[in-house]
Amino acid sequence: MLRKFLVTGASGQIGQELIPYMLARYGADQVVVSDIKKVIYKLKDQPKFIRLDVAKSKHFRAVVEEEKPTHILHLAALLSARAEESVELALKVNVDGLHNALEIAKDLKTAVYVPSSIAAFGPDSPRNPTPEDCIAKPTTVYGVSKVYTELLGSYYHKKFGVDFRSLRYPGAISVTRPTGGTTDYAVEIFYELLVHGTYTSYLSLNTRLPMMYMDDLLRGTCEFIEADSNKLTRRVYNLAALSFTPAELTEEIKKHLPNAVTTVAPGGPDIRQGYADSWPMVLDDSLARKDWGWKHNFDMPKLVQTMLANVKETLLPKKAPVPKKASVPKVKKEKVAKN
Repeated sequence: MLRKFLVTGASGQIGQELIPYMLARYGADQVVVSDIKKVIYKLKDQPKFIRLDVAKSKHFRAVVEEEKPTHILHLAALLSARAEESVELALKVNVDGLHNALEIAKDLKTAVYVPSSIAAFGPDSPRNPTPEDCIAKPTTVYGVSKVYTELLGSYYHKKFGVDFRSLRYPGAISVTRPTGGTTDYAVEIFYELLVHGTYTSYLSLNTRLPMMYMDDLLRGTCEFIEADSNKLTRRVYNLAALSFTPAELTEEIKKHLPNAVTTVAPGGPDIRQGYADSWPMVLDDSLARKDWGWKHNFDMPKLVQTMLANVKETLLPKKAPVPKKASVPKVKKEKVAKN
């Protein structure tokens, strides 16, 4: 099957990593990216870009009608911490934008993939492990919007036959620095320990959260999108790989940076600690592994070794070009006259 994708919210942490991966997997002509601001990728040839506000339904629909994608990858969303600071904007993007995507998918017969999150769970949910189906009463507007995503998308699938799919992502770890998320520490810690040797955590050092290296997350997303619909027993799946604490991550990093130190800010953890304490510690993703063959490749040692190498490369200044060796003109030897 030849797939063509329209990706919304392409400037975020997931989008910055997913787009190059998709271009390599599906071809440059099969991926169109969109966002409210221009997106530049570390690629020789940039994909087609369309400026798009997903909350503006008419323009959103016009873009889909023009591009004729088989799939809408709806990544546009405000993350947990930023959403709490701008609740009205979060509802506009996360809720109105989702509704627009589903309506367009219904009318124009496209599939739609929308990531969910561990933030969809709440303090009343079982935390270790967290099953696919359980009480979900999130304490953040981001989490509320993700529960809405899961329920409304599943409704559109049942009511209108929309091929809606969603994965509950754990914290994503990559070289790209995220903004506004509660699990961001697992990226920032590598930069801080490599540059300064110390990292000040905004979470308690024993806070356990599900995490995943970005390469696994990208591959898992595409494998799920490509999976035979007849093999899926549900529309929303947990996706898991690792679970660790800031202290455990630091200990693994210390195998490479023996003097690395992680502490908590003098004033203690910030507001994100409350979010983390209401989220899963370990995700049960057994159905994803059973239904469509999901499995992760990066364990803790491999993740840390890879991140350290990639972050080092990112931090290194670009080497100045080596100047060409000055050419020395050849001097013709004069013939010495013989007496």
